[in-house]
Amino acid sequence: MTRGFWFALGAALLSAVGGMMLLGLPGALIFAVATPVITLLFGAGALDALPADSYWPIAIFITLLWPPSIVAGYLLAYRRLAGATAMRRHASFVAVLAVWGLVLSVAMFLLGRKT
Repeated sequence: MTRGFWFALGAALLSAVGGMMLLGLPGALIFAVATPVITLLFGAGALDALPADSYWPIAIFITLLWPPSIVAGYLLAYRRLAGATAMRRHASFVAVLAVWGLVLSVAMFLLGRKT
């Protein structure tokens, strides 16, 4: 295990603990950024299918489930793509974080909506 891996793991743990101390605000931000994509995928009134009291639990779950993407992004970008250019590695890292957040947001939307 390299020093970078331990740094990424520490950042993920700090993000999870810090996100919970912020009462799920990082997850709320990630969900808010993903809402245009949810609207595109499921239609204009898709967010109306969520009960009003489900937004905060969704934000808390995203806050807890998103930090492992830091470790996954590090392993992909800085270990698997070690020979790539710095720009490609950084872009890969950010892409993993963004896609992970988007997938979590869509999954939490699907789990939380009224049927």
